[in-house]
Amino acid sequence: MKVSTYSVMIKEYGVRPIDDDDMKERERLLMEYKYSVIFEGDFLEFDNAANWVKVELGIDSVAYIFYGKLGYDYGFFEIFFSEEADAIKLTNVLPHMFTRYPVGSVQKSDGYDNYISQSA
Repeated sequence: MKVSTYSVMIKEYGVRPIDDDDMKERERLLMEYKYSVIFEGDFLEFDNAANWVKVELGIDSVAYIFYGKLGYDYGFFEIFFSEEADAIKLTNVLPHMFTRYPVGSVQKSDGYDNYISQSA
């Protein structure tokens, strides 16, 4: 997973614009939650990040948007928070978070179709 920014995300989706409904949902969520973390990764990495938020931050329901695929099961996600400290904690842990895949590998993405394996 790679932490990103709104401007980088918009540039990456420039070939295929973000859905209007997603942008309206983002505006709505930002009115309710002041802070967010944008990152790119695959669906399993998002699940791993969402589980981390639930377990480590004690947040029962994760408010998020998946902005659509840039590749097979890969794209940008945004998770929203009420507390700035929670957003900072996730931002700090994401670059170091590895995901265990069903085939047994433990890795993290570093861009689409580029993975870094966890060293033993």
